[in-house]
Amino acid sequence: MDRFQPLNADVVGPTHVNADPDSGAPGARPDAVGYQALIDEVAHLCEQAGLVLDAADSTQVHQAIIALRAAQTLTQHVDVTITAPADGDGLVYQGGAWINGALSTEDPVARKRIALLALFRAMDENKARYGLVDDAYDGLETADGIDAGASSNYSWNSAGYVVNRAGETLVAGGTTFSSGVSSGDAALCFDGDTATIAVSGNSAGGTLMVGKSYGTAKIITRVKVWADYVSSSGTISVAGSNDGGATWTPLASQAVSGAGPHALDFAIAAAGYERVRVQGSTDNNARFMEIEIYEAPLAAASVVWNAVEAVAEPDGSHGLFLLEDVEVATPVLGTDVSLFLTKDDGATWEAAALAQDGVTAEGYLILSGSIAAMTAAGDKTMRVKIETSDRAEWRIHGVAHQW
Repeated sequence: MDRFQPLNADVVGPTHVNADPDSGAPGARPDAVGYQALIDEVAHLCEQAGLVLDAADSTQVHQAIIALRAAQTLTQHVDVTITAPADGDGLVYQGGAWINGALSTEDPVARKRIALLALFRAMDENKARYGLVDDAYDGLETADGIDAGASSNYSWNSAGYVVNRAGETLVAGGTTFSSGVSSGDAALCFDGDTATIAVSGNSAGGTLMVGKSYGTAKIITRVKVWADYVSSSGTISVAGSNDGGATWTPLASQAVSGAGPHALDFAIAAAGYERVRVQGSTDNNARFMEIEIYEAPLAAASVVWNAVEAVAEPDGSHGLFLLEDVEVATPVLGTDVSLFLTKDDGATWEAAALAQDGVTAEGYLILSGSIAAMTAAGDKTMRVKIETSDRAEWRIHGVAHQW
């Protein structure tokens, strides 16, 4: 590429100018070499993007720019260490070395790298879901990418993951603890009787508080309290603790006035707590009739992602996702967590053998599986499904699907 001078000597400089009839100044006479160079440069751009030159198509430069930009995005380096040695800074370990350069997308290792790259970009840039030619990714920043009607026993968390917990159930067991009780028995707060006063606070003593200790963290989703204040008003609050009650995290509170019982329903942003307490305010006239603490139970989940139409019918496809092993239960691949792929909109789900490709800096397992030749034929409606057991809590932090 160069800035070619006009041929006529009367025009000085690389800038081509029009003739001026008033002054008689001549216009620039373009050099054929320069004109040909411009044509060759634009044609080369299109050919590098894999396009066949077509004189009838005036959009090929635009197509080439879009294609080359997408290719550059998918091959740039992202610093994510996968069980790397001390001196490794790459993303893929291959042939005894960490590789950072672009690899052929036909290489299965390269496909995993590209899937990871796009998946991390989706998560880092807070993009809920986006698709590329032959690819679809979901960073789970929203639940929009999930087909809720085809899925079961899961819940989406605003922290950017789905988990195998659904619904609510009353937490069983636990040890009752209390303070500030002037009369009554704190254990009666959990006897199922919402009308009879179980405990009363003492205006001359400490704040009335009743709670449960479970020994292990429960994913608390809701607390219901039947309570009142005698000839006064105040607040009833709920808090959780994971250090034996040394520190407490406020979860919710409501104002209460006068005799009841008042039925209070506290919706809790699902989180794990080993201890949960219900407490009155400092005027100490609170009375509790009943307390119910609910959790989201573990479930065998099935999460299905929305369909994406392929440009052409593929032979097979490849899935990759990030799994957080919350309870360090070491999932049995194919039993605790399974991957299924389809190209006929879910009419035929085919299991892909899972393998662990590494671990992210956050401790998420990188799991992937492929089906080289899918049995369904005549369709190109791509979906991915992940199923988990109820043996432990599994969190899915992002999904990539390629074909």
